Amino acid sequence: MRIHASLLALLFGLPLLIGCNQGPALAPVHGRLTCNGKPVKEAGVIFSPVPATEGAKESGKPATGSTDADGRFVLTTYKSGDGAIVGKHRASIVMDNTVRLPCGNSKVVVLEVKPGDNELDIEMNQ
Repeated sequence: MRIHASLLALLFGLPLLIGCNQGPALAPVHGRLTCNGKPVKEAGVIFSPVPATEGAKESGKPATGSTDADGRFVLTTYKSGDGAIVGKHRASIVMDNTVRLPCGNSKVVVLEVKPGDNELDIEMNQ
């Protein structure tokens, strides 16, 4: 009887284990946002994955963060501080309309998130 119960558990449990997808690989991402070398505070930082092919519609969930008083940010995709999907991203910087920077209030650059810890500093120049 125990053998039959174990066999049934294995047969019904195996498809569930196979179906468990870990999702895309994430890597921690942190950095500092500066404008002419000075920290930019209270900015939104968005890393949007670049599609693998030109015709791809879904590129993955974006990672977001915001800068502190020293311009430092940490990205989050699913849970606090978990990072961004490994691969190329369009990094967008957005500011509140009440903030005026000599570098402008937005910027988009392409950056690559690699496996492991990523320190990606972004400089906004005039």
